[in-house]
Amino acid sequence: MVNGSTLYDLNTALDGLSNPVAAGTSTSLSRYVSSGANVSNLDRNFYVALSGLIQAAASAGHSVTINDGWRDHDVQRRAYDNWRATGENLAGDEVPAIAPAGRSRHEIGLAADIAGGSPEATAWLHENAERYGIQFTLSSEPWHAVFAGQQAKTTITGDPVPGWATYGGTNPYNADIDAGSAQTRSEAGLAEEEQGAGPAEDTFSGTIPSDLVILNVPGVGQFVGYEIAPGVWGYWDGAGIDRVNNAQVYTVDSATWEGLSSVRLGDIGELDELEAGYGTFKEFITEQAYRAGIAQGALTDEVVARVFLETIADPALLLPENAALLAGKLQESEWFKTRTTRQRQWNDGSLSPADKQQFIEEEISNLKAEVYRYLGANVPFNDPRLREWAEKIASGATSISTIINSEIKPMAEGLPDSPWSRTLRDEDRAQLQRGIDYEDEAARIRAKANRWGVTMSEDDLLEWGRKVTENIMSQDDITEYLKDQAQALYPWKARELETAAAAAPYIQAFNSTFEVSGTDLFSDEIQQAMQSGKTVTDFAQELRNTDRWLTTENGRDSVLSIGSQVARTMGFQ
Repeated sequence: MVNGSTLYDLNTALDGLSNPVAAGTSTSLSRYVSSGANVSNLDRNFYVALSGLIQAAASAGHSVTINDGWRDHDVQRRAYDNWRATGENLAGDEVPAIAPAGRSRHEIGLAADIAGGSPEATAWLHENAERYGIQFTLSSEPWHAVFAGQQAKTTITGDPVPGWATYGGTNPYNADIDAGSAQTRSEAGLAEEEQGAGPAEDTFSGTIPSDLVILNVPGVGQFVGYEIAPGVWGYWDGAGIDRVNNAQVYTVDSATWEGLSSVRLGDIGELDELEAGYGTFKEFITEQAYRAGIAQGALTDEVVARVFLETIADPALLLPENAALLAGKLQESEWFKTRTTRQRQWNDGSLSPADKQQFIEEEISNLKAEVYRYLGANVPFNDPRLREWAEKIASGATSISTIINSEIKPMAEGLPDSPWSRTLRDEDRAQLQRGIDYEDEAARIRAKANRWGVTMSEDDLLEWGRKVTENIMSQDDITEYLKDQAQALYPWKARELETAAAAAPYIQAFNSTFEVSGTDLFSDEIQQAMQSGKTVTDFAQELRNTDRWLTTENGRDSVLSIGSQVARTMGFQ
């Protein structure tokens, strides 16, 4: 299974073809690592999964520190010997708190000790770890994190792990032990943290993402496939394809099959996990490209698409030592050739000023779309930053993916409610597709509550905005709630009549009497009158009995008129 880091590193390679060292770098964990902890030798897939979890925790406001990572054989041996020197003994099937040398996941870079800076931080890590392919497996050691991703699973079961012979021990994860009893594991000296579940049974459900198809190739076999770009296919094989119950079947002759640019992505059983999280494979790719800052058009390039699939099939391509190999593959792409050609033309005088201006304006349009994707805001076409970035892209000096990752994403991270910030906090997947955010929905609910004359706290509005966004509640649910609240506040009003409409005569009477404007139904006088059930006539008369009315022009005229009438009655005129 590929994660966001795979696309991140592929994107880095796309943007760093002239800098092979940069092409293999990954998101750094250095600022979260305590002195003495070794993370540079962690399994590559575990490293990027750990990076995703810890940076998401930091974005959520939690302090997290990696206190231990990879350990060599001697360090593990000393730790185990020190533990044994305390005099503790094992009883029956009890397992050691520290694994013997040659038995720890720390030694093969698949475990780390992570300390939350608070109980809330630790709870957050445990609640969100599995989203990143990480598990906390020991109740006695809440800091002990292990990699649970597919790559780790295939590494620590079955064939001996490379390097175990160096430690002078046998492979503690061999099939015999994994298939054996708990007693067998105990006899092998396995610590609790190292006791795996063994090879998984064939539990494939038969349901796959809806946009995958079955390819029937007579004389070759059956495959589940996806066409990521014209003529470029990723496919899965293995037992169980005959149980797929929701896919179209296409028959392809062997010559056509051989002519396709196809990459094996794995065993069909792995699709259960994918189907559980995504309705379509395209949705998965789109989300990962968004997380990685891949420009939307990059994966339409045949070579880039194939290289992308190859990194899924073989994550080792993303290791720093393979940066030159990966860059060499990508140099054959139109993506690369177009960029280098543009850079040459821009500088050799073959492009007219009008041509350059056209290219710049095209890139400004592309950048506006990307800014909206990540910030959720429309930026004016004449924004100077857009023009600066667009000229760099149009000239071939950089790429839009670089601008996304180096400029747009950091800007979005500074806005807590931007779509990108919500993505980093692992909020609803719909946010990745520029869905309605909580604040916008809360604003709509606030406006509706105002029309019904109901006051709601900001916390309640945000919570309801979240529930509506995540389809836990509907707008109809909220409307019915507000009707009930309004009925309790203004029992004389018809339930289906919005309070704002019922309040209009009261507001008109108030504005007319006091010769003002801008009054709303939440003013103290309007609320008191409506909640007490006063009629509009009584309300208006009550207003004219106040000292405030006497200060108005109508009030003064009325007083003068009454005075004149009294004078005439008494014979003074």
